[in-house]
Amino acid sequence: MFDYEERLVLFVDILGFKNMIKSKDKTQHNNVIKAMEAILKMNIAIGKGMELGNRNSIRVTILSDSVCCSINSDDFDNQAQLIILLNSACAFQGFLLERGILSRGAICIGDFYHSEKILFGEALVDSYVLETTKAIYPRIIIDKKNLDYMIEKSSLTQKIITSLFKLDEDGYYYMNYLNFCKINSVAITDFMSMYKLILINKDLISNERIKNKYEWLISKIEEII
Repeated sequence: MFDYEERLVLFVDILGFKNMIKSKDKTQHNNVIKAMEAILKMNIAIGKGMELGNRNSIRVTILSDSVCCSINSDDFDNQAQLIILLNSACAFQGFLLERGILSRGAICIGDFYHSEKILFGEALVDSYVLETTKAIYPRIIIDKKNLDYMIEKSSLTQKIITSLFKLDEDGYYYMNYLNFCKINSVAITDFMSMYKLILINKDLISNERIKNKYEWLISKIEEII
């Protein structure tokens, strides 16, 4: 018999994965593998001197074109773990973005069973539904209820919250990975070159739905450059 834990579930999906796999560009395949290997080790997080420690409850599972990370809510008080997890997700998005790969996701907190081989529970379903129906753009979103609960249990300062999350026009908060990557070269080595690549890619796209994702991305980048 298994027991649920209350866990924060961060679900990230790589956009355009099917077309990428069918293409013969092995460079993009390699970029995805590198990003996934890095987030598995949590070694793309910023936080020198921050150790996961003996109470490490972060778990990461790769599901084809998706990544599921989770942490027990009882360990929110260990802010280093929570920040490393969130920073790693930002760096993961940035690493892919610099290579022309978009991703999006969602964060939910709830009942979840996360073992080495099994993912099961309402929190994963909720984060998947939120990602597929509400995230829309290349962003990782969280609603106010879940964000407030995370703040309450973790006692993260307002300064940290402001650096990690930003309120979007539709009322959802999203992980401020663009600003994270602008000030941390760990994910994006040349922010302006990445911006120019996105502008070029947008002009090559005829599908309006995909173009809207790039337009959102460009608008958010232009807010911080």
